[in-house]
Amino acid sequence: MFLILAIVAADPWGLHGRGWLGLENGSWNAWIGIVTIATVLGIGLSGSSVRRALSGQSDMDDISE
Repeated sequence: MFLILAIVAADPWGLHGRGWLGLENGSWNAWIGIVTIATVLGIGLSGSSVRRALSGQSDMDDISE
Protein backbone atom coordinates (compact mmCIF):
# COMPACT_ATOMS: atom_id res chain seq x y z
CA MET A 1 0.00 0.00 0.00
CA PHE A 2 2.78 2.41 0.86
CA LEU A 3 4.54 1.68 -2.43
CA ILE A 4 1.39 2.52 -4.39
CA LEU A 5 0.92 5.73 -2.40
CA ALA A 6 4.54 6.70 -3.02
CA ILE A 7 4.22 6.13 -6.76
CA VAL A 8 0.94 8.02 -6.98
CA ALA A 9 2.30 10.86 -4.82
CA ALA A 10 5.19 11.28 -7.26
CA ASP A 11 2.72 12.15 -10.05
CA PRO A 12 1.73 15.61 -8.74
CA TRP A 13 5.39 16.31 -8.01
CA GLY A 14 6.29 15.51 -11.62
CA LEU A 15 3.35 17.52 -12.94
CA HIS A 16 4.39 20.51 -10.83
CA GLY A 17 7.98 20.18 -12.02
CA ARG A 18 6.85 20.37 -15.66
CA GLY A 19 4.67 23.39 -14.91
CA TRP A 20 1.37 21.63 -15.59
CA LEU A 21 0.19 21.83 -11.99
CA GLY A 22 0.06 25.02 -9.98
CA LEU A 23 -1.68 26.50 -6.99
CA GLU A 24 -3.63 29.05 -9.04
CA ASN A 25 -6.12 26.51 -10.46
CA GLY A 26 -7.93 24.86 -7.58
CA SER A 27 -10.42 22.97 -9.76
CA TRP A 28 -7.65 21.17 -11.68
CA ASN A 29 -5.90 20.29 -8.42
CA ALA A 30 -9.13 18.86 -7.01
CA TRP A 31 -9.56 16.62 -10.06
CA ILE A 32 -5.99 15.38 -9.74
CA GLY A 33 -6.68 14.55 -6.08
CA ILE A 34 -9.86 12.67 -6.95
CA VAL A 35 -8.13 10.67 -9.68
CA THR A 36 -5.23 9.90 -7.32
CA ILE A 37 -7.53 8.60 -4.60
CA ALA A 38 -9.55 6.57 -7.12
CA THR A 39 -6.35 5.02 -8.48
CA VAL A 40 -5.12 3.98 -5.04
CA LEU A 41 -8.50 2.50 -4.09
CA GLY A 42 -8.86 0.73 -7.44
CA ILE A 43 -5.42 -0.86 -7.20
CA GLY A 44 -6.14 -1.94 -3.63
CA LEU A 45 -9.48 -3.49 -4.53
CA SER A 46 -8.16 -5.31 -7.58
CA GLY A 47 -5.18 -6.58 -5.60
CA SER A 48 -7.51 -8.01 -2.98
CA SER A 49 -9.62 -9.71 -5.64
CA VAL A 50 -6.59 -11.19 -7.37
CA ARG A 51 -5.17 -12.47 -4.08
CA ARG A 52 -8.50 -14.12 -3.22
CA ALA A 53 -8.72 -15.77 -6.65
CA LEU A 54 -5.14 -17.05 -6.49
CA SER A 55 -5.60 -18.50 -3.01
CA GLY A 56 -8.70 -20.43 -4.09
CA GLN A 57 -11.00 -18.72 -1.63
CA SER A 58 -14.57 -18.96 -2.86
CA ASP A 59 -17.11 -16.18 -2.59
CA MET A 60 -20.32 -17.61 -1.23
CA ASP A 61 -23.47 -15.93 -0.11
CA ASP A 62 -25.18 -19.03 1.22
CA ILE A 63 -28.43 -18.05 2.86
CA SER A 64 -30.42 -20.90 4.35
CA GLU A 65 -34.01 -20.39 5.26
